[in-house]
Amino acid sequence: MAFYGDLRRAGARWYLWAGYCFFRFDAVARKPLDFGLDWFAGLDTGGANWEVLYRDVDLNALPQRPITAFAALPGVELRQAYCEWRGSWLHEVGLDGDLLLKAKKREAVLRLLEPALQALPRSARQ
Repeated sequence: MAFYGDLRRAGARWYLWAGYCFFRFDAVARKPLDFGLDWFAGLDTGGANWEVLYRDVDLNALPQRPITAFAALPGVELRQAYCEWRGSWLHEVGLDGDLLLKAKKREAVLRLLEPALQALPRSARQ
């Protein structure tokens, strides 16, 4: 597959949100990609790639990862410390949560990442 990411739909069209998308370089290197909006078609950031990249692709062929939302801090409302597991990827969402909880949320996310970070060679952790 030439690309993968957070699939968004807008009527008959779809696109990958620009905040979470990946592309195989050899498949897109010569395409005039545009990660802007296409407001007239109801498409958010990344939607402007519809004509150049997405329109001829079978949506059902695009792999999807489940998204599991959770609060990074126990006992705190989801929206105040929102995070997502996207398959094995951890996404720390920067929604309008409580700014007083931001540092605690970041500490909780780092604790979740610690096992993976410890598995890296020392030179990669700097």
